[in-house]
Amino acid sequence: MRGILLHYKYRILCLLAVFTVSGCSSIVPEFEPYGAVQGVDAKRSVNGLYVHRKMWESTGSRCLYPRKLSPRLDNFDSIVLVGQSFGPPGKAAREWLEDWLGRGKNRTVIYFGRDFNADLYYRKRTLSSVPTDEQDRASIDYAMSRSGELHLRMRQVSESTFCRWFYYDTSQTRKEYGASDFKGPWASDLAGLSGTWPVGITLQLPDRTWQNQLPTWLQPAGAKPANPLQGASEFLPEAEDGNTTFSAWSQDELATKEMWDDEFDDLFKSKTLLATKDGRPLVFQLNSLQEPTSKIILVANGAPFLNAYNHIQLLANGRLISK
Repeated sequence: MRGILLHYKYRILCLLAVFTVSGCSSIVPEFEPYGAVQGVDAKRSVNGLYVHRKMWESTGSRCLYPRKLSPRLDNFDSIVLVGQSFGPPGKAAREWLEDWLGRGKNRTVIYFGRDFNADLYYRKRTLSSVPTDEQDRASIDYAMSRSGELHLRMRQVSESTFCRWFYYDTSQTRKEYGASDFKGPWASDLAGLSGTWPVGITLQLPDRTWQNQLPTWLQPAGAKPANPLQGASEFLPEAEDGNTTFSAWSQDELATKEMWDDEFDDLFKSKTLLATKDGRPLVFQLNSLQEPTSKIILVANGAPFLNAYNHIQLLANGRLISK
């Protein structure tokens, strides 16, 4: 492996292991920023990825943290993206990455979104251990953090949608799954491990059956969501220097029924690597349409990879970095 890209905005890391942070107090004033991979925040944040990054580096991989997708990335064979937005990656981002996959053999793009927040998970599970005189403050902190996240989720993506790589399914009930709940090629490697993997928003495999699941803004009698998304796609259009910079996903990418239908042209062939027994994909692979040796790996969320989520050890086999 020549290297792994850690992207500043999408905070890259890859599917590898669960990490713990010792010595955390019951009340931590600020856990953010989410997905930090360098600097003080990478170490102190329960949502940080410092240990995860170090495990990549321990394999001899060279890690970079550029702010743009650019031609210089042709020197790398793996790009791992951790979504900073609750929404899916935008169209311009996906097209750039698909082209990158097609320009070389044995390349991999790994993506996991932001459905899981270790900040809220940690706060909720430590409330009972907070000193009595701090219980009220701890409860208020948790409630405010949860309210703020829900508001942000609704602003960024208010309902299910399709983004070519997967169907972004917001209709599922949040549930925690243990190793005994898994099925698929990777399930046997995880048998007997303790802990759970919380899953809410589900990344469903791309399939034409989703084409009839039109979002409300495309339904004839429907109205746009109360908080319609604004702005450009996940990345801005390519600049003259060949670079692509980040922006926010927007429903404007799917402004018409024709644009929606176009997303279902030439669907990727997919393979489920790990799923729950009740049918939720946890990890699946898409084969590049341009280069058969290259692939995209989609992971349900970042729960197993963040610093302080020490309740599970589901992916410690290091499957994605062993090659």
